[in-house]
Amino acid sequence: MGYHTAIPGGTVTLSLSIIDLNTPANNPVIGEAPTVAVRRTSDDKWWDFVGEVWDTIATYALLDASNKQALTDKDDGTYEHDWDQATTDASAERTYIMVYEVAAGTYQSMDMEVWEFVSQLADIADAVWDEALTGATHNVATSAGRRLRQLEIGEFTTWYVDGVSGDDGNDGDTPDAPFKTIGAALTAAGAGERIVVGPTTYAEAALEMDVANVSMYLDRGAIITGGGTGTCLVISAASCEVEGGLLLPGAAEIGIDIEATADYARVTRVRTYGCSVGFDVNASMCALVLCRSVAHSVTGFDIVGDYCRFTDCKANGGGSAVRGFYLSANSADNNHLCGCESGGNTTAGFAVVAGANNNCFAFCASGGADGAVADAGTNNSWAGYATLPAAAADEYDTVIARILGLVQENFYMDTVVEDASSRMTSARMRLYSAAGSVGTAANVIATYTITVTYTGDSEIPTSYKVVAA
Repeated sequence: MGYHTAIPGGTVTLSLSIIDLNTPANNPVIGEAPTVAVRRTSDDKWWDFVGEVWDTIATYALLDASNKQALTDKDDGTYEHDWDQATTDASAERTYIMVYEVAAGTYQSMDMEVWEFVSQLADIADAVWDEALTGATHNVATSAGRRLRQLEIGEFTTWYVDGVSGDDGNDGDTPDAPFKTIGAALTAAGAGERIVVGPTTYAEAALEMDVANVSMYLDRGAIITGGGTGTCLVISAASCEVEGGLLLPGAAEIGIDIEATADYARVTRVRTYGCSVGFDVNASMCALVLCRSVAHSVTGFDIVGDYCRFTDCKANGGGSAVRGFYLSANSADNNHLCGCESGGNTTAGFAVVAGANNNCFAFCASGGADGAVADAGTNNSWAGYATLPAAAADEYDTVIARILGLVQENFYMDTVVEDASSRMTSARMRLYSAAGSVGTAANVIATYTITVTYTGDSEIPTSYKVVAA
């Protein structure tokens, strides 16, 4: 997701890069068939590349083939299309959302970027002069001088928040003079700008991201409580991004509410605890990655929107009659849940209402105390779906950590070889999934060979080497 500016009437290159991160040898990725669609934000119309008109279409899912332009394969992993704004929109000052899609194959995905066509130079120069003549009160968020600098060098402000040492009377645009509240930063932030929130607890009510293309990054240890009343964070503008943080609302409240007007929202590594609903997703083409809802009383992820993607998200319920991932409306079509896990959701770990169709649940898993899958939709796929044993789903994280050597427990060392000075030179180490099996041949999940080297007669090892046996 990116943000770009251009002069009205210009031709811009719309570009998508496809990179194989899992198998680098496959790069550059060529021979794919990505497309781009152009949405005009002022009236929510989509460009028809064949008819050369702007079409009124309710959602991306209803676009015709003529609303999607094939990108040209550049044979280096990038795909491009030159888009002439003079021809398509008469050089008007507009903002557009470009939606990229790889509809099929190994690299099936969606992405987007924002292009704003502005010719504000003369207007801003006049505003600078007016401010100088009238002695207008300087506002760092809206001053004409700042707007001019943004236009000239493409610089967009980063706003800083520090709930411990900050002050809402500060300018807020440097780490040395941060705001005290997130609310002050949200008020100051303009389109394309970002907010960095420092670690502490923010008891603020009615926090809302209502300006498009704003990104907010919460440092580890940053907690939003919603002031004890109401939803912790509302996203109501398109193309906003939130990363990090813990949301702790009052009882029976929502952690993060992505409203229907917040298409293309991206939420990464956000955790919610003790909510009624952890993540309420009502918009289209949103992306939630590594998010987690814990101890929710109703639903972990309530999904109403379409064409959204949920990757490696977890829902660990608390209480009776709760759901993990719930596609709760017939508008919830064509969503993709990949590697998501549920546990402790007694009504259902995964539930789909009638009319919620064509969704993909890839390699998802349901764990301890989950109710059975309830799928009343049609054409929903469940590739690689697994029901975990009665142990809580989180225990499998511990098993993985043991395999990686991140948990130092349940290991046994034997077959020791010593040198003439009775110093150990090698040994076998076995790692177990159950403490009761340590030292036996049962439940061995990994075996390693340890070799030790020394210098001279020293009994202190120079090095250890551990390799898989």
